[in-house]
Amino acid sequence: MEKDKKNWIIALLFVVLIFMAICYSIAFQKLRINGIAKVEANWKIKITEIKANEVGTGKNKHLSFTDNIATFSVELEKPGDYVDYIIKVENQGNIDAQLGTVIDTTDKESNYIKHNIVAINVDNTETDSLEGRVLNSGGYDYFKYRIYYNEGDELLSAGETVSNNLVLNYVQKKSK
Repeated sequence: MEKDKKNWIIALLFVVLIFMAICYSIAFQKLRINGIAKVEANWKIKITEIKANEVGTGKNKHLSFTDNIATFSVELEKPGDYVDYIIKVENQGNIDAQLGTVIDTTDKESNYIKHNIVAINVDNTETDSLEGRVLNSGGYDYFKYRIYYNEGDELLSAGETVSNNLVLNYVQKKSK
């Protein structure tokens, strides 16, 4: 009987030891998760197309563009002449953008030749509100840039040529 008692005590101690080992492993268990995240940002906003529309005796003399700069040269002979340029800008990257600033420069100031830029909305209406226009990833936007002979001015004896540069500066769209 003494031997049975001894075996029961050994068995009980063995069960207690296993119970303590299980409790210890549960109490001090750590969950460790390792991972790697890779973000691939692609910023690619660019002018992809410009079409010229000459009105009156207005002539497109030169047209060129890079990713965000367009250069125009026109010759206008009389009041009412103008050249409209329809500019397509595409967001070929994967980051939403918005128009930050528009820089419109000319090589020389003219009292007769003026220029302006408007955005063309989806419904084909025009708006002067340019800065802050959102250009989503994969989207495109259109602008109309007009160089014109001011109708209120007197007729010049010879045509005047002016060259303009238009810079469209986009920034990353601010999240709300």
